[in-house]
Order: sequence, then structure tokens, then C-alpha cells
Amino acid sequence: MTGSGYDPWALQVLEIAEGRIAEFTFFLGTETIFPLFGLPARLES
Repeated sequence: MTGSGYDPWALQVLEIAEGRIAEFTFFLGTETIFPLFGLPARLES
């Protein structure tokens, strides 16, 4: 967090298999990944 608002740390993806969490993956390159999904680079408080 820098000042007021929120900066992203990672995009987190859960893979579900047979009703359970099979894998939990973190994508840390938020500057590159967030725009691909139309996500904002920052959330204001």
C-alpha cells in the first residue's frame, strides 16, 4: 500500500479438482498481467 488506496501484489489462481483445491498459483507480474484481464493497476480507498 502506498498512501491511500491499494496496490496489487499478485494475481492468485485456484485450481479446483474433485471439489478440492488442487493448486494455488501466484502471478507476481501485476503490471503486465492485470491489464490483460481489464483489472485496475490501483484501487483507491
